[in-house]
Formats: sequence, structure tokens, C-alpha cells
Amino acid sequence: MKKSVSYFMLGCIFISCLSEADCIITYSNEIILNIKSSVDGTSKTVLFQSVTLEGTGLVFYENVSTNQLKLPVDPQGDKVVINLDFEGKNEILEFSYINTPQLISPDCGAYSFIQDLNATSFTISNVSIVNSVLSTSATVNAEIFI
Repeated sequence: MKKSVSYFMLGCIFISCLSEADCIITYSNEIILNIKSSVDGTSKTVLFQSVTLEGTGLVFYENVSTNQLKLPVDPQGDKVVINLDFEGKNEILEFSYINTPQLISPDCGAYSFIQDLNATSFTISNVSIVNSVLSTSATVNAEIFI
């Protein structure tokens, strides 16, 4: 009986190797920004009149109160400029990054691996990079202090 189970398990493993590839992608093109108080560093909820990305003509947040922003970056570019309108202020954040296309497998194709995130310019109090790699497992990439 033990041999039967062993052969069955070995057969299952062999058959699973013949199936199509599993395309598990852990890369992301989404930057996650947590909003913090510039006074005491605690989480801060802000009413944003608008949040836009330069060059897109799109409004990603409009009249929304939140303590976290999730925004796309151009997977073929090397920077993103974010315009924040809140509390009568217009603030600008610019992040640079390195985009490296990686071939996962011939079946899965290529995906953009975005890393080395840096705050290159900003008009708010401070920006702190927490995780410089954009991935599906990241809960935050940067903290912005308002």
C-alpha cells in the first residue's frame, strides 16, 4: 500500500511538471504613499480636492479624505510627478525610479520591475522612502509629511 501511495504521489508531481507555467507576478506599477503629520509623525487623514499625475490629464482622487494614496507610475518611464491639492495648497512630489523589464518565462512574457524609488523633488515638509521596490507585497513605499 505504501508503494502505491508513493507511486501515485510521484505521478502527480510528474504530471504537474508537464502543465503550463504558473505566472506569479509580484511586481507592481503602483506607488503607495502613507500620509503623516509633520508635527508628530502620526498617521494623518487629509481631504484632497484633487490628486493628479503630470502628463496624464487624469484625476485619481477628487474630494476624498484619506491617509494613504495609491497611484500608478509609468512602467516605461523613469519618473512620476504628483500634484496634490488640499487645504488650499498645491504641493508637488517628484519620484524617480529605475524600470527593468524582466522575462519571467516564454509563456508568461516580460514584466517591468520597478526599483530604486527616490524622492527627487518635493514642496511638502519631508518625504521618507520606506520600500524602494514597487511590489504586490508592499504595504507602503513612501511616507509623506504634511
